[in-house]
Amino acid sequence: MKRFKAVIPVILATIWLSACQLQPVERTIDPIGIQLIVPERIEVGSTTLAMKVSNDERVTESHIQVTPYDSEETRTYEVTEKDGYLVTSVKLDQGIYQVNGMVHEGQKVYTPSAWMIVGDVPQDQIDQLQQPIVHSHDHGGEHQH
Repeated sequence: MKRFKAVIPVILATIWLSACQLQPVERTIDPIGIQLIVPERIEVGSTTLAMKVSNDERVTESHIQVTPYDSEETRTYEVTEKDGYLVTSVKLDQGIYQVNGMVHEGQKVYTPSAWMIVGDVPQDQIDQLQQPIVHSHDHGGEHQH
């Protein structure tokens, strides 16, 4: 019985810690509310890319970067404000592109990201894509202009 009583606190602590892991954790990855608007699939030619920033009081700079899949060749496009959106027009050849919204808030840079398929791209290349994610990092990160 003494062994059982000695084990009870360990069991209760384990149950409590397990329960904590099941609780949803709210993380504010994007406190300024960035929405990147990118067509998932388009024909070769020109298209419009856009961002909407909900809390833009502290935003110091915004632009959109486009990088062909499996390439280091990044192109940066300036955005203009139109009807509450930050927009730019881009002309792209056939391929897969990673589109990053670049929103600067002081030294922080928020980079919502999405993939865009342009033209007739083989399905095996499309299957290699990763899911879009949002990054936040200090200005010293791998950010190109």
